[in-house]
Amino acid sequence: MLYPFGYGLHYGTIRYENAQISCAQCGVRDAVDVSVDVINESSYTIHESVQAYIQHEEADAYEPGYQLKGIQTVTLQPKETKRVTISLKARDFAIITQEGECVVRPGSYRIAIGGQQPDARSAKLTGSDVAALVVRREGEQTPVEY
Repeated sequence: MLYPFGYGLHYGTIRYENAQISCAQCGVRDAVDVSVDVINESSYTIHESVQAYIQHEEADAYEPGYQLKGIQTVTLQPKETKRVTISLKARDFAIITQEGECVVRPGSYRIAIGGQQPDARSAKLTGSDVAALVVRREGEQTPVEY
């Protein structure tokens, strides 16, 4: 794979700082906001797609790895910084079980936010990693709508 999904070329340099989540421990039905400062270090106006990925750290073998669950495009003037927040609903943390049920399971979830997918190839191409935060979802496995 030459260029992975989520990889974008720029005429300038974008930096991500101060990633935060609204709750480090919350219920399985709670929404989670993930925020990050996006900084345009170049002398060009840049349109950046900020991406949020979720991975269940205790996933079963049949579950996918990181899944793109939120995206927001922001326009940054030269040297401008903007705070971007992506809201993740409980449904964004859901999986389809082998029985065909759509459920949110308790456990630890890694949320990655940045301008690319959270993998080694993207990091190698861009020279930077995405910010990764962990949220612990408490409670019982809960069915949600498809």
